[in-house]
Amino acid sequence: MHWIEPLVLYWSRNISDQERAQHAERYRQWLQEIAHWQGEPYDATDQ
Repeated sequence: MHWIEPLVLYWSRNISDQERAQHAERYRQWLQEIAHWQGEPYDATDQ
């Protein structure tokens, strides 16, 4: 399984908005994959 580095707040202040958005998107996709493995739909807008 491929792990994405955690997005640490201190680190995130030192990167561009574009790079931060890319990490957030990859994390969202990773969460969707986990939900799929567990047989549960995951909606990032569901909070």
